[in-house]
Amino acid sequence: MWDRVPLFWRFQFGGWTAFVILTLPIKLAVSSSVVATLGSYAVRDGFSLVLTLGMRVIYNRIYQNHGEPVWIAGTVAIVSVTAGLMQLPIFYLFGDVFPFEEKTLFGESVGLGIFYYRTALFAGWSLLYFSIRKTFDGMERDLRLTLIESEKRSAELQMLRAQMNPHFILNALNTILASVGRDVRHAKALICALAQYLQFSLKNRANDLVPLNEELEAVRGFLEVECARHPGDWIIECAVDDRTLNDLVPGIFLQPLIENAMKYGKLTSPKPRRLFLRTSNPSAGTLAVEVRNSGHWIRQEKTDDPARGIGLSNLRQRLEALYPGRHTFAVDEQDGWVSVRIEVPLS
Repeated sequence: MWDRVPLFWRFQFGGWTAFVILTLPIKLAVSSSVVATLGSYAVRDGFSLVLTLGMRVIYNRIYQNHGEPVWIAGTVAIVSVTAGLMQLPIFYLFGDVFPFEEKTLFGESVGLGIFYYRTALFAGWSLLYFSIRKTFDGMERDLRLTLIESEKRSAELQMLRAQMNPHFILNALNTILASVGRDVRHAKALICALAQYLQFSLKNRANDLVPLNEELEAVRGFLEVECARHPGDWIIECAVDDRTLNDLVPGIFLQPLIENAMKYGKLTSPKPRRLFLRTSNPSAGTLAVEVRNSGHWIRQEKTDDPARGIGLSNLRQRLEALYPGRHTFAVDEQDGWVSVRIEVPLS
């Protein structure tokens, strides 16, 4: 139930409870009567609590309409002095009945002591009010900015993911079109593979992360279509660690790696071309994915095709958005093989 209490009242109850605990020994020393002490709290400090509620209304208007430090400081000074003066009638009406701690602290100048003491108390309450409010307003502002940045990042990720589909779909449709009328069974299998891939894309279009096994199923459909486009050209090998199947990865994460490997392998490797996919957990909380192809690496600046390299560049941007400074993306070439290895932290 405490969590349902508004924040202001939580601070109000907590603050005044702490004040009562701190002043209780002094009041008891003055009166030696528990009943008189409780009456003092009920009348005098109850009136102080009511005054702080009125102060809150004033401060709320000032904060919303004139949030400058000069306005706040001036208002706190005027309101605190006024509230301190309003405590004096309570003393003159009930000073002989209830124990006032100022009798011990200020001796003969009880009235003046009450004014200074209560003015300082209300000023402290006011400063706490504005400090806490500014702190929480700052936290809310930071949260709003974080949410806006998160929505922006999500929109960018969705845009980057959307860019991955058209090339593949266009190639798949061209392959299916070429098979229609020549090999109906083959065309049917390609349509099923394409449908499986599109189902995966639609199912996870709003998810930043998907299980690796679902990503592998989508890649299988992608490979069926690609191998159908180039029958007999490729030898595909996979070494998937079963422990990685439930690991969460960015959606459409493997396709650009495999698409890139096939694209460059077709240009630089003799037939039959080879492609190798491996997944592993090199350390606790880390997933590694490696895609290798036979052939040689071609830098983007050495080709006249402006679209070449876009898939990997797109993937780099998505990884940086999801794992800023917490992932690795390494490209290596040796012994007639080109390797792209990615390591990401597991969520």
